[in-house]
Amino acid sequence: MNIIDNQIMAEKIGKMYVEDKKSAYEIAEELGISSFKVYNALNNLGVKIRSKSEARIILKSSPEITERSEKIVKMYVEDKKSANQIARELGMTTENVIYYLEKLGIERRSKKEAVTLAKNPPEAIERAEKISKMYVEDGKSAIKIADELGMSTSTVIYILNSYGVGRRTRVERVKLAREANGTNERAEKISKMYVEEGKSVRKIADELGISAGSVQYDLRTLGVQMRPRHKISNSAGTRSGDLRANIERMYIDERKTMPEIAAALKITLNKVKDIVCKIGTIVSIDSKTMTAIRLQNEGR
Repeated sequence: MNIIDNQIMAEKIGKMYVEDKKSAYEIAEELGISSFKVYNALNNLGVKIRSKSEARIILKSSPEITERSEKIVKMYVEDKKSANQIARELGMTTENVIYYLEKLGIERRSKKEAVTLAKNPPEAIERAEKISKMYVEDGKSAIKIADELGMSTSTVIYILNSYGVGRRTRVERVKLAREANGTNERAEKISKMYVEEGKSVRKIADELGISAGSVQYDLRTLGVQMRPRHKISNSAGTRSGDLRANIERMYIDERKTMPEIAAALKITLNKVKDIVCKIGTIVSIDSKTMTAIRLQNEGR
C-alpha cells in the first residue's frame, strides 16, 4: 500500500471514528485490519481518542449500537455465554465484544467463574433440571428418560449423580414399574390373602398361578412382615404343635408310610422323616420309602 493509499485509509478511519461515531474495534472489524492500525491512524491524524465515559455515551445514544450492545449484555449476563461464543454468533471479533462490555461497565467474569461456567454451560444445567424433573416428579426411569431425550442411560445416571439427585432403591423402582404396569393391584391382593386370610406363600402362588418367589417379592415390596417358616403350613391342622402328633398317629396307629403321610399333610418326605426320627419309634426305613426320598431329593 503506497503513501496515497495510506492517507486515504487514514482519512476514512478518521471519518468513521469522528463523524460516524464508530469505535476503533468496529472500524477494524469493518476494514479487516487490526485495532492497533486504527489507533495508529487516528494518532497520526491528531484525532483525540475518546475516554471510557464518552465511549459509553455514544454506545447508549446510537439506536443501532444500543440494540447490539443490549444483545451482547443479555447474552453475556443472562444467557451466561462467553465473549468467544457471542463473537461467533454475532459475527464479531472477541475483542470487539470485550470492548462493548467494558464500555458499558459490565464486570467481566473471573477465571474461576469462566472455568466453572465452561464445565456447566446453561444448556447443560437446563438439561440436567429437565432430567431431574422427569426422574423425581414424573417418576420415569433412567432408561425411559434416555429413550425420550435420545441419549444413553449411563449419561442420564451420570447427570443425576453429578447434580446430587438421589437414586431410587430397587424396591422403589419395582414399585413404580408395577404402578405403571397396573401390577400393584396384584401385590395388594397377595397381601390381603397372606395377612387377612392367613394363606401361605405356596398356597397363594398356586391360586394365582405365579411363583412363590413372586409372591414373596410382592409382599416385601409392600413392606409386609413375613411369617417365620413352618409356623403355618399348607393344610389345616398342621401347626407346628399338631404336626408331630398327626405324624405320630398316622405312622404308628394307622400304619401309613412316610410318602403317604407327606402327601396327606402336604409336606416333604424329609420333614416327615425328621419328625419320625425325633419320635424315636423308627429304627430302619423300608426300601420303598428310601427310594421315594431319594427321588424327591434328586428332583424327579
